[in-house]
Amino acid sequence: MGPGTAKGDRIHALVAAYVETNQRLRGEADAQHPVLGLTWAASRAAACVVAAWLVGHTAWSWWRGRTAGGPAGRL
Repeated sequence: MGPGTAKGDRIHALVAAYVETNQRLRGEADAQHPVLGLTWAASRAAACVVAAWLVGHTAWSWWRGRTAGGPAGRL
């Protein structure tokens, strides 16, 4: 298990929840009131923002850990 495993698990869980919910509610949103479609679109947008933030945070943490200190800092 690597140091970034927990963050990778968070991203995986977010994507899995998004895909599962999207498949389940796709038909329901089409048959319901237009407000439900708007609410679902807002939820999808929020999920995309959170996923992008998690990817950015993981990349930033990786980059900072990679460039912190010289060879002595990695011993």
